[in-house]
Amino acid sequence: MSNELLVSLEKELEDLLERKEQVTQSYQRLEGRREAAKNQLDALKKECLDMGVEPIKLDETIAALETKLKSGIESLKEKIKLAEEDLKPFKGSLNDSQ
Repeated sequence: MSNELLVSLEKELEDLLERKEQVTQSYQRLEGRREAAKNQLDALKKECLDMGVEPIKLDETIAALETKLKSGIESLKEKIKLAEEDLKPFKGSLNDSQ
């Protein structure tokens, strides 16, 4: 083998080893991120279960709560409107006595 070929092969091997090291480091960083994401997901699942909500049914639970909230707001608006109507006769007499 010629000296130039040997030098070329050594350079190529060094380049490949460097690339392998970079890939290994990237893999380790990604594995760390994956593990952190898994831990966060586990914590969120536990939090849901602690509140009595199945994590798999979270969307359904949110939709049901939104519906209840809208219904409660509409009911409150109607009750306030009725109370305002009931108070109308007294408002006039209060303004007259001042």
